[in-house]
Amino acid sequence: MKRSSRWFSGSVLATALCLAGAAGSANAASVPTAASHDSRGGGIPALRAGVAPALGASPAVAHLYAYFNGGTCVHGQGGKPYECLGVGAVLHGSVYLPLVEESSGGRWTKTSKVGEPSAPHDVTVGEEVSCAVVRHKLPDCMMVGVHYNYGKTTVQLAEWGGPAGFRVVAAANPRGTSWSSMQAVSCPTAKFCVIGGQAGKGSASGHATAYTWNGSALRAMSVPAPPRSHLSQVAAISCVSTKLCVAVGDYDNAADRTEPYTVIWRDGKWKLQSAQVVAGATGTVVEDVSCPTSTFCMAAGYSDLGTSQQQFTQSWNGRAWRLVSMPAEADSGLNGVSCLKATACMVGGVTRNDGLIERWSSATGWSVMKPVQTGKPNADVFTHLSWLSPTSAVAFGLRFNPSPRYEGNDRTLAERWNGKAWTVQSTENS
Repeated sequence: MKRSSRWFSGSVLATALCLAGAAGSANAASVPTAASHDSRGGGIPALRAGVAPALGASPAVAHLYAYFNGGTCVHGQGGKPYECLGVGAVLHGSVYLPLVEESSGGRWTKTSKVGEPSAPHDVTVGEEVSCAVVRHKLPDCMMVGVHYNYGKTTVQLAEWGGPAGFRVVAAANPRGTSWSSMQAVSCPTAKFCVIGGQAGKGSASGHATAYTWNGSALRAMSVPAPPRSHLSQVAAISCVSTKLCVAVGDYDNAADRTEPYTVIWRDGKWKLQSAQVVAGATGTVVEDVSCPTSTFCMAAGYSDLGTSQQQFTQSWNGRAWRLVSMPAEADSGLNGVSCLKATACMVGGVTRNDGLIERWSSATGWSVMKPVQTGKPNADVFTHLSWLSPTSAVAFGLRFNPSPRYEGNDRTLAERWNGKAWTVQSTENS
């Protein structure tokens, strides 16, 4: 079965759904994760293969549980240095609600209005968000994710809005499919976004999906799949302009080996682009991509080595991908990447029990940074980064509470880089 685009998030949801009385956990797909997180669960079928588990009675959970799956920052309006949005999910009792928190120059508050597609007792997760700066007002943003009712199948979700609130603009499976999810979005302007994800008919059949948004409506696009592939998905998109976008993800080949999947969108047409496979790995997964120019992108993910995972990055020069050498971080994986320019990037993820952030320079290569570690064991995971200026970057994720492990104590995590050091910001659900 298919893994979710955020390689740990299925496990996080699985844990909470076990609390909620989820049945069918024996069928859950196994997720490549750092060894220290293996015990957190194997993921739920709804987010892996589009088939929601049957759920029984849902006892109340004593502690609030929340995490950021994705996030973005844009240059602020009205003298504020930046505006950021973090998206994910928050568990209230037995119900997962979409979570959006907004920061104006560092002060995080909960966005009051977030759309819910249907009835209570549903699961709704924000996977990613992208915002476009609009002159003299708050940014316009698209949030994407997944939604399902208990006992029913997964439905892709798109919501349009911004720091003041979001409204649902899509919450239905594509024609001819029985499940779907949206995992990627990039909005170079307020009137143009590209969205990516996955849809299919059964647990062994899925294909990558893509849509454009013109400010008022979605339009589906046909995305090519590699020959003899199945279960392809778009995990991340970066649009340089309304004419050029790069999408990344993964697919299973004819031998059921997971390989990286990249497609380039130029002037309204998608074209496959061969990506690099990590030598000796049993699987290679690309989780995120950032393209500051039309001739440079940096993609990040992890390779499956059988008993552990290893972080990897690869860069694109407008014609081809090449692997970029990284420090040997034990049992590591990368979830997010953000490039300030074609010569400077940051990545975020996890290595064993610690949150991992690294910085790349075209002159010196990758080096490990020192984010704040909030506690041990099983402390932090960074899911996304947004790097706006030499003195302003924000990393999004979650902080694990190691004891008691399954009481839903985990919290949102946001850390800011000021050009010299990382500091933890106080989020609404931290």
